Amino acid sequence: KGKGIEEFIWIIKELNKKNIKFRSALIGYVPGADNSYANLIIEQCTEQKCELLLNKSAAEISNLLAETDMAILPYPDGISERRGTALAAMINRVLVFSLRGQFSSEFENIAVLGNDKNDLLSKVLYYINNTDSFAKINDSAYEYSEKRNWQSIAQLYIGLINNDSNK
Repeated sequence: KGKGIEEFIWIIKELNKKNIKFRSALIGYVPGADNSYANLIIEQCTEQKCELLLNKSAAEISNLLAETDMAILPYPDGISERRGTALAAMINRVLVFSLRGQFSSEFENIAVLGNDKNDLLSKVLYYINNTDSFAKINDSAYEYSEKRNWQSIAQLYIGLINNDSNK
């Protein structure tokens, strides 16, 4: 609960009301602890014709992201660099839509941020009708995520260790 799933489903519902043709999917992991909540989310997704892609491997998720245009990630506390899902989307050149939060200032030029779910919906609608206008944001997001992927971080540490051992 509280991960923005309800807001995601609300946005999908609003897009469906406008008869916009799109494919949506909720990708995630379902822990066994709270089945009543999971069942509620599954029911709501099914009602909105939102595909459920649950408990997939990292490789499967990467393949899914490679086929995706946008990710709606309305984190209740806003996007931040600790959000692995957002970074994974960005490194796959998926345009990220999220909520503005206390720690999201560096995301102003690398994600599409809304102040609340209504604002986010209006930005998603604008994107659907103006896909080319977000190319610069998408390019900047890719560059940002490239600098923060595990391979890049590991190379930085290896460089630091090598420099330190040469002293």
